[in-house]
Amino acid sequence: MVLTYNRHSMVYDLVSELQADMIETFVVDHDSTPPIYMNRAGVYVRYLPQWQGDEFNISKCWNYGLDWVHRHHEHSAHHDEDYAVAVLNDDVRLQPGWCHAMADAIQMRSVDVASPGPFLHIDKTPVGQVPLDLRPTGSHFMLRGYSGIRSDERMRVWYNDDDIWQQAKQGRGYALIPGFTAENLDPSGWFSRTGWWADQAGRDRETFVQKWGFQPW
Repeated sequence: MVLTYNRHSMVYDLVSELQADMIETFVVDHDSTPPIYMNRAGVYVRYLPQWQGDEFNISKCWNYGLDWVHRHHEHSAHHDEDYAVAVLNDDVRLQPGWCHAMADAIQMRSVDVASPGPFLHIDKTPVGQVPLDLRPTGSHFMLRGYSGIRSDERMRVWYNDDDIWQQAKQGRGYALIPGFTAENLDPSGWFSRTGWWADQAGRDRETFVQKWGFQPW
């Protein structure tokens, strides 16, 4: 599942990479101008207009996409099997085989989340602070479909990924998998070109602390 906003060439390139790996792809287009259009087999696009009276909210977009993928799976011939869904920013470039490796890790390691890491690390410890170098990566991670995990929409932009890692720790845990890299071509690019993102970071951090009782890292 790919979230995009006004980065047409980047999302087209990412979808091409996913198609080369035979990955069914769901694109959530959050109010791009012009809207993203792809007439490709195995690629689905939904245009998501700005919520009336609401600022940009990554958590809502993630949840919209995750629910969409879940409904699609429920109506498939494999609805009785678990599945994995990659959550990707549009500027990510993935090493070939990345999605298959993360999905295999979720199954083989019996975890709810998988993400690249410098070495194999499996965290099934109770809820608590996660060191920065042992955190999954919010711009590209894999989520077990039937985990039921969703992003907390009170955290619009920041710390919603940290919230997901804590939810995973409440369930089956998460795994960092070495050997499969990903690159962000424009990390935080959209936020740095707007004005409200820095203030939102403070609000989202406060929400996280109120929910979990500690700083995320």
